[in-house]
Amino acid sequence: MTAFSPKPALTGSQDHPELSDRSDVRAVMWAEQLKRAQLDGSTSTPLQNEQITERLGQAVDRAMAEGAIWAPTLAARAVRQAQGDSIEAAHLLRAHRLRLPRLAVTEPTPTDEMRLLRRIVPTQQGPDSGPQRLGASDDYSARLLDTSAVPTTAALSPDEQPDYRITEEGAVTAPIPRLTDLLRELDLLARKERTEPDPPTRGVRSDPPTRSFRRTLMARADSTAIVAMAYQTTYVGDHAADYPTLSELRYGHLPLAVAHPTTGGRVVIGTIPVTEAEVVADLDGPDHDERYFDAGYGACLGHLETKAIAIALLDLAVEQKGPGSPLAHAVEHGLDGLDAAGLLASLKLPRYVSFQAKLERKLATRTPRSDATTNTTEGGYAS
Repeated sequence: MTAFSPKPALTGSQDHPELSDRSDVRAVMWAEQLKRAQLDGSTSTPLQNEQITERLGQAVDRAMAEGAIWAPTLAARAVRQAQGDSIEAAHLLRAHRLRLPRLAVTEPTPTDEMRLLRRIVPTQQGPDSGPQRLGASDDYSARLLDTSAVPTTAALSPDEQPDYRITEEGAVTAPIPRLTDLLRELDLLARKERTEPDPPTRGVRSDPPTRSFRRTLMARADSTAIVAMAYQTTYVGDHAADYPTLSELRYGHLPLAVAHPTTGGRVVIGTIPVTEAEVVADLDGPDHDERYFDAGYGACLGHLETKAIAIALLDLAVEQKGPGSPLAHAVEHGLDGLDAAGLLASLKLPRYVSFQAKLERKLATRTPRSDATTNTTEGGYAS
């Protein structure tokens, strides 16, 4: 058997300590210094936290949603340190969050108390459906790359400049009815929403997980992964034409309240941006009652509309297929970006012993065949 060396010796020097095999710790430290030099040693002007939060708002919101913490300044630091890698930024935020003490637990707050900055209702129109607000959106614009040297708004005249104060001052604060409320009143909604308390993020999950806990997992799932799974589950397959309808999409500021330590009264301590979505499906399957609709709900931190819609679609699909279905298992275990990235990153770790064992087993099976197994007749056919 030919000898196999799983770890060939590397030639190191003082100029290139990363090529030395005499000190693995020194090589790791050198690699970290090179990474830090790439980040801090650039000749360009360093990015400030305000620049990242104001100009890269979607990246900051995504890092906070997947990191399960609302801290824009910390998220801006994480995005900068991760060089724009959303999964790495979420990893940094989760690791930091675990070090923080838990001072209080907020009271449950109905999302009807949200100050709406944006509301889209594709299924209804007229005064009965409530106000619709487009807000800041590029849903209806052409996807053309802006190659101008200055921002588009900077080239507008003062009279054409948008008034950004209108968005905040004109926010809707009064409760607005939803399509699902109307369907419940007409007895057209098949499944009532269960009153399950949302478990804390550090709690112990049940088996199978409750619907609210599953939504919590999806709220901090990788945005790209959950959108892809929602698309594959809803629009790809034999029943792609029977996809659900978006009935409500909202974005605004949701108040956070805690119980006063002395009086026990409800005290609002701040607000957080939240996006929520509701979808409605027509029940027309062989095992469904065609007289009813079904609904799915999704919500997440920040202004992430596509993710909220994906959560609502998967929430509806899992409930229809059952908590023990393969889809439910995939939603509960296959959407976390940190878990997936950690598994792939582990492939870069040394595998000397395990691969050596596999190689030796393969070589051991390569024994010469006996002459009896290769005898043939005169016609060339095996006897």
